[in-house]
Amino acid sequence: MKLFKKLNDSQWLLNSAIFCVLVILVILPFFINNHKKVAILEKKLDSINIILYQREAIFKKRQKNYDEKAMKKKADIDSMKTEIIKQIK
Repeated sequence: MKLFKKLNDSQWLLNSAIFCVLVILVILPFFINNHKKVAILEKKLDSINIILYQREAIFKKRQKNYDEKAMKKKADIDSMKTEIIKQIK
């Protein structure tokens, strides 16, 4: 009886080991494929981030130029206001 139980236990361990190996062999290709897809998506994300950084730099430069022109026009308008007020008085 004990011998039979030991055989069953060893058979169960062998079956468990075989099952684990089969599960790993089935899941491994999916993991590798997923890893490749993630690597491709990370490269695309890096290129998109580079483009966004460049566009942000261009936008900031244009915004700075626009702000400088707006300040200059405001200063011109203020000087015209003061001249008109001086002429009225």
